[in-house]
Amino acid sequence: MATADEETGGQMGAGFVAEQHPELIRDAEYAINEGGATSIELGGKLFFVCSTAEKGSARFTLRGRGEPGHASQPHTRNAILPLARALTRLIETPLPLHVTATARAHVEAMARHLDHGLATTLAELLNPLTHTAAMAALPLAEPVKRRLSASLHNTATPTMLRAGTKINVIPAEATCAVDCRILPGATLASLAQEVRAVVGDEVEIEFGPIYPALESAPDSPLFETISQVIAEHERGAVVIPGLITGGTDAKRVGPLGIKVIGFVPMRYEGASMTGLAHNHNERVSVANLEFGARVLHDVVRRFCGRTGD
Repeated sequence: MATADEETGGQMGAGFVAEQHPELIRDAEYAINEGGATSIELGGKLFFVCSTAEKGSARFTLRGRGEPGHASQPHTRNAILPLARALTRLIETPLPLHVTATARAHVEAMARHLDHGLATTLAELLNPLTHTAAMAALPLAEPVKRRLSASLHNTATPTMLRAGTKINVIPAEATCAVDCRILPGATLASLAQEVRAVVGDEVEIEFGPIYPALESAPDSPLFETISQVIAEHERGAVVIPGLITGGTDAKRVGPLGIKVIGFVPMRYEGASMTGLAHNHNERVSVANLEFGARVLHDVVRRFCGRTGD
């Protein structure tokens, strides 16, 4: 199934197919979807990530209120001020650590293939008392660390600001849209408590619709097939479970009973080719495009029991 609107929620693409034409895909027991992390190189070992979980979303608006007035006569009750203070705290303060079943499986799978020192550091990621120091000590590129951190926290990222109607009027209201991604097990009540503890009491929090996270056990015939094919294409590499920190069309087709696995087979090509999603000059190498196509072809052919091309 190829659709074009996953970045805008998937309602007219995968959502339309799942709701209006489920007969086209209902017989599929499994689906291979886009993934989150592709591969991680740590301690001389290459790990390919097969995502068996996906974060949900709970986007919200922060609103600061103040007193309007003429901008030529400034005062400290400008609505921008409480919002700015709240946003500074939200950007600088991570939400609490949460170790989901998938995150634990992800970290422990890597640790089993590394030396004692790196394995210990990875284990310390799962402890709130040692998490920050362990993350700093890991020899990983910053984009990889950000993704790993996001798999262990609910995240709330300010993205869109709005205040004022004229340049010479002090705004009485200032708002910020916050892109919030939630881990399996998060609820509106628990999330609201976490966010309020960070932003303080000067601003209002208004949540939009909440879409729960997805999580399934990695033990499946498809996961095993992916592991076998990767071992043949990349000697010594290991396939490990992981979590997609963004959102995909899996939420649209999952309710039909389809088991969705996120897998994009791409070799690690260094820090300069890491963390490019939604970034300047987003790109993929031709070599990795070819590698990924070959691996996916072999996975599907073997899993479906076909012998021809």
